[in-house]
Amino acid sequence: MAKNKSKLKRKAKGPPKANYAGNVILHLSDLHFGYDLDEQAKAERKNALDDLISIINNQKPDWKPTIICITGDIAMKASSKDYSEAKTWLEELLSRLKLKSKYLFICPGNHDVQRNIAEGIGGPRDNMEADRFLSIDSFENHIIPFVEFQKFCSSLSIPPYLIGDMESHLTGIRIINNIKFVCLNSAWFSQRYQNGGEFIDDGKLWVGLPLLIHFESRGDFPYFEKHADSIFTIVIFHHPFEILHENERNERKPRKNTQEFIAHRSHLILTGHDHGVPTDPTPILTRAFHFRGGATYDNSKYENSFHLIRLEDHHLLEKRFIYQPSSSTSSWSQRDEPKKQYYWDYAEKIIEEKEKQKNIDKIENNRMSFQEIMLQGDYENGLKILDSGAELLISLSPQLTLEEKSIFKSKYSDSVQHNLPLMKSEQICKFRKIMLRILDI
Repeated sequence: MAKNKSKLKRKAKGPPKANYAGNVILHLSDLHFGYDLDEQAKAERKNALDDLISIINNQKPDWKPTIICITGDIAMKASSKDYSEAKTWLEELLSRLKLKSKYLFICPGNHDVQRNIAEGIGGPRDNMEADRFLSIDSFENHIIPFVEFQKFCSSLSIPPYLIGDMESHLTGIRIINNIKFVCLNSAWFSQRYQNGGEFIDDGKLWVGLPLLIHFESRGDFPYFEKHADSIFTIVIFHHPFEILHENERNERKPRKNTQEFIAHRSHLILTGHDHGVPTDPTPILTRAFHFRGGATYDNSKYENSFHLIRLEDHHLLEKRFIYQPSSSTSSWSQRDEPKKQYYWDYAEKIIEEKEKQKNIDKIENNRMSFQEIMLQGDYENGLKILDSGAELLISLSPQLTLEEKSIFKSKYSDSVQHNLPLMKSEQICKFRKIMLRILDI
């Protein structure tokens, strides 16, 4: 961890929205370099990953990746040998895509922990200890098991994330191409062995709520509904939420719900660890889209996968690719046609616009009924319809623009004025009272 006071500048709250559209995220995860036990396994890995580079490089220009995200488990045993293999392949990937290392975003996973070191550290027993261990003043005490991971990031010249006035490859914030990336480390306490050496972390992991609160205090991770002009934000970490400690997924007053805290401040959440078949992204709180990355390469007998995410102004498109172990072609294939998903804020806007149009249609139907009944000279029923129209306009007034209100007022008024010479004085008085209510809106 290095101090970097000269480089970090305090940003003003609510940075203006920038043009992130057109960026394509290549989401990889769980590459497990160093897993291969013999020469055949190494050859099968090389064939699969070489073909992956070719598939990506042959995408049409609007699907060529501009940013690469790897959500953990780059290595198998977090050894320098594992990371040397990973570096060689990633350098080839960056070279073929003509991308510099600053466009590469990586977070650590449980296989990026040096377990021989982590075994003796011990994890928190409850949320109070977890928050104390991962406070802004104490989290550096837990970086030792990630020494090789950090060396690997430095060897690739990946710029570190910023945590206030500090730099780190484990957690923090970095901005590229008008997108803010928030890297979290869900593997801080990934160290436990049970059942004869089987590695089990489920329900015992924490990402560091105090660090998130620190980011927010600096204006770097704002609550979107208070800062509508916040920059497009992508959060990356390794373990999906259900693997984290239950207190990271539920509110335990006075402690915040970490999952909801993240969802309220991000557009996309990218995780790994699942090794599952690619599925549709899951909206959290109808806000952030959670993309669960499968294993990009576990072994040749596994259905490996990755996906591309193209960002547009109001929606994203996703392509999924799989590597079938039974295929004799040794090639990746696209699983589905690109799927469109609207960002939560624009989806809400669409719903609001549809609801508003329904209400405008209600008013217009009332006005047309009023006009028709007035042409028939049925002024008593006309009064009833006009009265209901006034109630509609009053109740829906907050949704209407001044121009829309003016149009409706004018149309109702024209229908009344046209028929005034044919009305009795008592009827004229009643119509004018209702029209005053409409004109006052």
